[in-house]
Amino acid sequence: RYVCLQSLYKLLPRYDNVYARIAARLAGARFWFIQESSAEVTLTLQRRLAAAFEAEGLDAKQHCQFLPRMSQDEFFGLAKAADVVLDSMMWSGNNSSMEAFACGRPIVTLPGTMMRARHTLAMCRQMGITGLVAADLDDYVDIAVRLGSEPEFHARMLEQVSANNHK
Repeated sequence: RYVCLQSLYKLLPRYDNVYARIAARLAGARFWFIQESSAEVTLTLQRRLAAAFEAEGLDAKQHCQFLPRMSQDEFFGLAKAADVVLDSMMWSGNNSSMEAFACGRPIVTLPGTMMRARHTLAMCRQMGITGLVAADLDDYVDIAVRLGSEPEFHARMLEQVSANNHK
């Protein structure tokens, strides 16, 4: 279960293929997103993901689920249910990343050049965790696939997050 805890407007079209690329390498990959209060924003992302998955020969409906808006407790439940949290590119998580780390979840991040794209990187650095920080888009996909397919790597990242999330 790959969960994106970010607001959908942070998910830029140029990165839509990331989810499809992960699914192409890991057939059982499921991606959970939280619907926006604007149905049009949600529908726009659903259409974009459908095209990205189709380009990989996949059906987005088999891999992507859009969950309704939720209370804070439900949000924490979703974060805890994630096997992997996927940070958004170019506008990373801040509050949601702190919350996911507090829940002990690993977050794959790709730092950008601007501060708004480096919050999760800063948290990883503070915790001394380098294995979740991608060098480029291909590395982001590789880390996400490893977390979903290599139980030892996943367990090691969970252990590192749990041991250091107090920082």
